Amino acid sequence: MTGTPGSEERADDLSPVSPVSSLPIAVIGASSNPDKMGFQIFRNIKEAGYAGEIVPVNPKGEVILGVPSIKSAAELPEGPTSRS
Repeated sequence: MTGTPGSEERADDLSPVSPVSSLPIAVIGASSNPDKMGFQIFRNIKEAGYAGEIVPVNPKGEVILGVPSIKSAAELPEGPTSRS
């Protein structure tokens, strides 16, 4: 990359694998309907091989791509955890 000397980005700095990639994330508005954006976002994260837990949040409590959802963001645990 071009820029000021010493500002070059290293390839390992741009890697999608980092300590953050193992933290659980919530997909608010996840859906079991493949036509909806919430389904597509959840599917893309899952198919990309995200290493952390992915928690779908859906007011109907649907199972989305085999993962049970929670009905409200208020049900999300505080801090890093696993529901498995």
